[in-house]
Amino acid sequence: MDDDDNALLYIYPKNIDVKRDVSEYSWLKDLFSKTKEGSLNYIGIVVEGVCSMGVHTCICGEMSTSVDYLFQNGMVTNSLYLHYLESHYSEIPQSEYNKLDNLQQGVKYNPCSKCRRVKCLGKYKRCAKCRGKKLIIQKSS
Repeated sequence: MDDDDNALLYIYPKNIDVKRDVSEYSWLKDLFSKTKEGSLNYIGIVVEGVCSMGVHTCICGEMSTSVDYLFQNGMVTNSLYLHYLESHYSEIPQSEYNKLDNLQQGVKYNPCSKCRRVKCLGKYKRCAKCRGKKLIIQKSS
């Protein structure tokens, strides 16, 4: 997934970390209590009231529910989001922590008016790809 996707903490851990205190994410629990249940489709839109194709089991045995959870800003997560932060934090990419920052700051994610993929569009109605913007990657010297 690229950094603009609205899917939060959909990771597949391979290791188990020592559990850590996640009290710094109490704001996330509060936001999660206001989510809507549904199923995330291939373009990042949650279809409310629909279950996914099943549950998955984490490497450590923790099981997910069969639904995804839509935050009010358009981001989506699964039921293991807090478990990953607590027990698999070393495998969470920086891009996911950036998404957590966006969520905490209330950054909105909306569907692109052309491709319908849910992205952080900023002031635009279409995503960078549909606007024809090329991604510039800076190489370190």
